[in-house]
Amino acid sequence: MHEFPPQKLTSTPILSGLQLPSPYITPTPIEPPSESSRNTSMQIN
Repeated sequence: MHEFPPQKLTSTPILSGLQLPSPYITPTPIEPPSESSRNTSMQIN
């Protein structure tokens, strides 16, 4: 019973976090970082 609560608490936040942020963080950071990196490089250069 003691192992159930910790596993459920960790599984819930990890799965919920990965499932929700996955689609939001994956497409968002992958596209913006590319443009941001190029824009910063161009501005610095």
